[in-house]
Amino acid sequence: MNATDLTSESRLVEKIIAAIEQSEHRSISFCDFMNMCLYQDGIGYYMKSESKIGKEGDFYTSSSIGPFMGQMLAARFAQYILANYEGILFSITEWGSGTGKLALQILDELQNIYPEVYDKITYDMIEVSPYHQALQREILEAHIHKVRFIDEQSWWQQPPLQHAIIFSNELLDAFPVHLLRKANGCYHKVHVTYENSNSQFIEVLHPILQEDELSSYLKRFQINGAEGHTLEVNLAMDSWIRRIGMKLQTGMLITIDYGDVASELYGAHRHKGTLMCYHQHIAHENPYINIGNQDITAHINFTACIQAGEEAGLTTLTYQTQRQFLIDQGILSKLQDHMMTDPFHPIAKNNRAIRQLLIGDTMSELFKVLIQYKEGD
Repeated sequence: MNATDLTSESRLVEKIIAAIEQSEHRSISFCDFMNMCLYQDGIGYYMKSESKIGKEGDFYTSSSIGPFMGQMLAARFAQYILANYEGILFSITEWGSGTGKLALQILDELQNIYPEVYDKITYDMIEVSPYHQALQREILEAHIHKVRFIDEQSWWQQPPLQHAIIFSNELLDAFPVHLLRKANGCYHKVHVTYENSNSQFIEVLHPILQEDELSSYLKRFQINGAEGHTLEVNLAMDSWIRRIGMKLQTGMLITIDYGDVASELYGAHRHKGTLMCYHQHIAHENPYINIGNQDITAHINFTACIQAGEEAGLTTLTYQTQRQFLIDQGILSKLQDHMMTDPFHPIAKNNRAIRQLLIGDTMSELFKVLIQYKEGD
């Protein structure tokens, strides 16, 4: 960790402590704590000018492992557009577009394999990180006439969208979550305070009011674990999908992330929840260290995603593992026979990347792909 990291971490710690001191109960919800750690202007994890994805960062995404995720998404987009809206102007929006590498893979594939689709699309990119925004402009220079860099507020202010595909890849897992824990027979909301004597953040439990949205969430998914059961509730995710569903008049919403259905996510074997932190490619469970210098994530409740979409008029087309999605889109056809012994030959590297996407423990089954759609009246 360099001096800049230490300075930004100290500043962020000071801001969190100030928020705690100014709060009514001298504590803030874990959701607010996580939000500050990740998104505080200039010093939150996602808002700093540092690499986060790939070898130099803290984690890998599917677009870091060869071009194949982008190619398969491009194929799915093209299939949908050609089957339903051939010749019609179409918009694609990528939420949480990161470095721009996935967009490059998609646009390259559309241009090379589906030029009739490429000619009719515009591509919106929404990314909160100023550092990643700058990278996007560099990496997408060849497609700059197709791309629009747009902020969240401006995107929401657009008229209702017709003929649109909206998608995200590992976006919703980084939305701030509420942390709940069962104590003395009932669930409480985890808050965070600061202990000056030990100079550390500690957790305190606050009751959940009956009229609270969190109480409704527990009832809706029939969550009733053993004493000490800890879980995450991503209310921001539910709200985001509902808003997308209301904004979208005709088209598809594709959500790619790690998670599961509610019955699996909140089962007895998930007693400690799913919250994880990633720092320099090391995963751990302590969000109260490396403040502003590590990613904090939680698994997605895809049952909630499906229900939120239905409430906004979306119909579920498919819900499957990322592995099955890639196979359905033809990734196996990208494998090439070869007799070469050089492990660094492009063919060998591509074959290895495909196997990693299909067999790797962290991506093949853990990641899910949810496709929802809405037809016009």
